[in-house]
Amino acid sequence: MTSYSLFLAEFTERRILSPSFVRLTFRAPGLEHIGRTMLDQRMKLVLGSEEHLEHLKRADDRWYAAWSDLGDDRPIVRTYTFSALAEDERGPFACIDVAIHADVSGPGSDFARYGTPGTKVGLLAADARREGHETLGVAWTPGTADDFLIIADETALPAVANIVPTLPATACGRLVIEVAEAGDVRLLDIPQRMTVEWRVRADGHSALDDLPRTTLLPCRAEETADDCTAKLWDEGLGRERYAWVAGECGWVRSIRRALRASYSREETSVMGYWRRGGCL
Repeated sequence: MTSYSLFLAEFTERRILSPSFVRLTFRAPGLEHIGRTMLDQRMKLVLGSEEHLEHLKRADDRWYAAWSDLGDDRPIVRTYTFSALAEDERGPFACIDVAIHADVSGPGSDFARYGTPGTKVGLLAADARREGHETLGVAWTPGTADDFLIIADETALPAVANIVPTLPATACGRLVIEVAEAGDVRLLDIPQRMTVEWRVRADGHSALDDLPRTTLLPCRAEETADDCTAKLWDEGLGRERYAWVAGECGWVRSIRRALRASYSREETSVMGYWRRGGCL
């Protein structure tokens, strides 16, 4: 049995957080059973007709086969990280923060911009009632490390915001975060011995600026977004130190090449979250 379940929910609220971020809130009875690991644990937003969502829900562990069988009518699936899982007087709710790119469109970003409150969606997420839910879909594996290098673009910022509060008070190292606009910079409460460096593309800066031998290595035109992310997915385990890199595939590929001079593959987690030129 997989540790993930499909939770059916209602999209209830859209809130603009910054020039490039929109927070989407979903509510439904049963969301309290979503696992609370957070970190960079992956979840999937499933967008389709209520009939198809109910069909996938009934399929339970066979949801993927049922989804594939729907052919061209199958629901859209996009991967995110939860930014909040909580409960208030209205019941349990879940939030995801979606990075909006002005020059990129697709079903996920279009829903974040224009989705209608009241729309029914699916949230494929770790189920706290199932064994293994704490670790499935989690790439953040720092082990015993106390020295960190975290490099992220805006699509990985929700994961970084989840990870930072879990860092040990004794942690040292750097966070380098690239965002589109100065207004996307947010407060992160980092350990005293760590630094956070924001690189704003609108101001001409990049996370690649001070890394050695970094030339942007975009995915080839014939590579699909799935091809790129599959090739750019290494999950290492921290020991004395640990590097975690996540963002656009070509950008991540460039950083990974630069890091190989000083970090082994075993102490590095590198994830391509999306591909420039592909849909989100």
